[in-house]
Amino acid sequence: MIARRAKPAKNASSAFLATLLQSRFSMSFAITSTEGDKMLTFEETQTVLDELIDELPPEIFNGLNCGVALLPDTMYGTNGLLILGQYHVEPQGLGRYVTINYGSIVYAHGHLSREDFREKVKYVLHHELTHHLESLAGDKSLEVQDAIDIRKMLRLY
Repeated sequence: MIARRAKPAKNASSAFLATLLQSRFSMSFAITSTEGDKMLTFEETQTVLDELIDELPPEIFNGLNCGVALLPDTMYGTNGLLILGQYHVEPQGLGRYVTINYGSIVYAHGHLSREDFREKVKYVLHHELTHHLESLAGDKSLEVQDAIDIRKMLRLY
């Protein structure tokens, strides 16, 4: 796991988050997509995430004091659905940060081409950053929409 800095500068909280969330193993394997090319490794996905973050205006990261972290984990919610990413607010703890779960994205989208996989990572990053911006604004629209979407998915499965 490598923690991404909150733009525009690194801070002690980002380093602490990196230490706190340090992976116990390295994700260096690659899965072959249905198009025959190798899917992005954990390290390549980290590079893509860095590029995606650098493409965004720095103001988006205001208040995101611990930045964005790519984790190797495959995570499931209590409802059994994969968790691709999460926005965290810990008023008494670390503060505000985003985690992206590489293992979950691989499980759900590992069959895609490298470019399509990159787009999924971009979608998850933007989704979680939208939660951040709405939280700062006191808006819960995306949380409400997520709850609706989860109920729909659970009815399908």
